[in-house]
Amino acid sequence: MTLEEAIASWNVEETEKILISRIKIDKSNKELLVKLALTELHHPFHDGFLAMHYLREAINICPKSTEVLLLLSYIQWWETGAIRDELFEKLSRISDESPNTLSLVRIVQSKNYMCKDERREMKYLKQAIHYSKEHPYPFYRMGHIFLRNGKVNQAKTYFLKAIERVKIILTPDSSYDFTSPQAFIDEYISWRARSTVNYKRLCDRCV
Repeated sequence: MTLEEAIASWNVEETEKILISRIKIDKSNKELLVKLALTELHHPFHDGFLAMHYLREAINICPKSTEVLLLLSYIQWWETGAIRDELFEKLSRISDESPNTLSLVRIVQSKNYMCKDERREMKYLKQAIHYSKEHPYPFYRMGHIFLRNGKVNQAKTYFLKAIERVKIILTPDSSYDFTSPQAFIDEYISWRARSTVNYKRLCDRCV
């Protein structure tokens, strides 16, 4: 079975085996390490800490990779509830990227303050929207904050803005590469891709 066949058939264990064998031959291949890291997030592994280990190895190979920094920061937040100061500062120093990428950086940074510091979370969400109005997530979170503060009309406006920006509805029949950094970013960071269940939940916010 080839790597492509393993991914297409959602054979996560075989995908891991193939990637590990390739990395043994090509230890400095950042792309393979990232693919392996994302593989570890899926059933039957669900191992975010091992994913972070592989992403740190990728960072050692390519310290200035914004993509890897985004993935590592998001997964660290997901697993531990916070982005470590050193990693957060690295995100803050990113400046020579496209507005779209800078928006993604601010989205990830906003996670650090979710349900902890509303003012700071809003600051990063507004910056994300300033850089790019294409990502649904910051509109959704601002809508959520407005709703929590009793501003129902503003909340609905922002929920609608989020819905309008979803570009991909993932169904069980969708072609999906679970090792793809872009697919991960689209689904978990920007929310440009939503599963049918999550898209319905988003739409229910506007009812």
